Amino acid sequence: MTEKQLTSAQKKTVAVLCIAAVLIIAFAVLFIMSDKSGIQQEYESGLTAPERTTEATTIPSCPVLDDVEPKDPTAAPPGTMIQIAALAPSGAKVTAQIGDKTVELEESDVVCFTQQSDYADARTFLGIYTMAYSDKSKDLGNYSVTSEYNGQTATLQGGDMTIVADIVSYARIAQIQADAGYTSLYPDASLLTPYTNHGLGKTVMCEVLRDHAEVTSAVLGEDKSDPLYTPLLKGCFDTVTGVTNIGGNQIYILGSRRKIYASYCKFIPSAYVMPSNSVSLLDAFDDGDSVEIRIKTDRIVPTAVQLQPQGYYTGYDSRRYNVNALECEYLDLTLFDTASCSGAPQIPQTGAVSYSEWLTDGGTRTILRVHLKNKGGFYGYAINYSGNGIITLSINSKPSGVRTVMLDPGHGGPSDSGTYSAFPDIYEKSVNLSIAQTVSSILISRGYNVLLTRNDDSLVTLNQRNLDARTQVPDIFVSLHCDGVDSSSETGTHSFYYTSWSMPLAKAIHGRLRYMYQTTYPANDYRYSKIDKGVHFWPYQVARIEECPAVLIECGYLTNRDECAFIVSQSGISAIAEAVANGIDDYFASLG
Repeated sequence: MTEKQLTSAQKKTVAVLCIAAVLIIAFAVLFIMSDKSGIQQEYESGLTAPERTTEATTIPSCPVLDDVEPKDPTAAPPGTMIQIAALAPSGAKVTAQIGDKTVELEESDVVCFTQQSDYADARTFLGIYTMAYSDKSKDLGNYSVTSEYNGQTATLQGGDMTIVADIVSYARIAQIQADAGYTSLYPDASLLTPYTNHGLGKTVMCEVLRDHAEVTSAVLGEDKSDPLYTPLLKGCFDTVTGVTNIGGNQIYILGSRRKIYASYCKFIPSAYVMPSNSVSLLDAFDDGDSVEIRIKTDRIVPTAVQLQPQGYYTGYDSRRYNVNALECEYLDLTLFDTASCSGAPQIPQTGAVSYSEWLTDGGTRTILRVHLKNKGGFYGYAINYSGNGIITLSINSKPSGVRTVMLDPGHGGPSDSGTYSAFPDIYEKSVNLSIAQTVSSILISRGYNVLLTRNDDSLVTLNQRNLDARTQVPDIFVSLHCDGVDSSSETGTHSFYYTSWSMPLAKAIHGRLRYMYQTTYPANDYRYSKIDKGVHFWPYQVARIEECPAVLIECGYLTNRDECAFIVSQSGISAIAEAVANGIDDYFASLG
């Protein structure tokens, strides 16, 4: 192309266009800065975070059948319900073939596969296979899963399935792990262990290596946390009646009819059968904060704690353990594999406990029933093993004097920012911390003792938060969060509990937050009708605490631009914190 000399008119035209372009860019910059300045004026609390960067990516479609679980061998007694899972595109027809039995798998919101987020349309498909009755152990072979989608068919093979009819012949289980010559956590010569020959033959067992090891029901093909199945004590032994795999995790099916993650245990394929356990009540005393009952045991058996009677209903997201009211009259401590019991010490009358009694079911388990002074008068418990054959059950007394509140600002640290917000420089972790610190200041001014799980932008694991609640002994535990979803129109507040005795605390705080929003938003505001999202059961880990009422509070939606602007403003932080503090006041006042 040859160069041409521009005419005077053309030069003027070019100059005008350049000036116009500069003005357009300048106005755009001013508009963006003005909008950001306005937002920052609402961020009077100074909540900021590093900028986030996003890359546009194309998410591929899921193959017709990408994965199945369990892939490892499964061995279990007749009647055991085994969950079969598959990863396939939404809308696929998925079936499992186990021996001569066909099981249809249904599409589910459950995430069982780590690669599920790699595909745009991937869904988990779930089905339950029940081990058939058999008087002999029977190898069913490897099961298969078939998926049909858009005229295409794919089949994958799963793990070997074995029906085990006799615990003595559990060769299949013993093949899965080898005995590494492990010795007990508690080599007290006075305690019975499966590492010593008692002349009763051999069996298959495990020893729990994790304190507060969570368990779930053995008759359900899932591993959802369940408040009726309380954690096991570190060092206890239980028979292993089966092995399965859920969501890529190896699971032991226990003789106490519960399931536990294999990673929590030491597998003992050549354990010596132990004689039935015997227990006795030693004493009981009141230390001012709780009534402690000490039990002497011959060996550390599986235990369970339940409040009775207590009604539940199916509510939020089809979960079964929602509570209308705390109705309990007594606490049952169940000791499995325990045939005999003795002792009935005088229970101090200064705490929440009235008296205790022993109940037996003919030799397989024994229950210590501890009657409460007042219906619904329950504030948490702790159960511990001291290592010398003493199990201590501590039942909290009604909080009195200076109340201790543990506040838990959710998330934190460089790797856990929490939910995203409507504005790119605001992160949930900072909002949670600001709310918690403000609540703390209010409560301290009202005479409370306040503990925080973090007081800066540091990473605190969920396990550490639970441990803090268990070891620092607060009267209540409140985890503070803000919500976020894909929809920018979602708004409102809701509160969650896990144990039945935590519901009154969740209800008290939620009531104050709901009222605060109802007096903040005009009645004709589109957010007004969405304020009250309710009080629900949900198994958040920080709420899975037995030692005190523990709740998780969602203070509002950061993904809603209008609500986010309110929440992160100084006036919003103050209003939310005041509502939470008032809810805590209401809870303690309701105890009388």
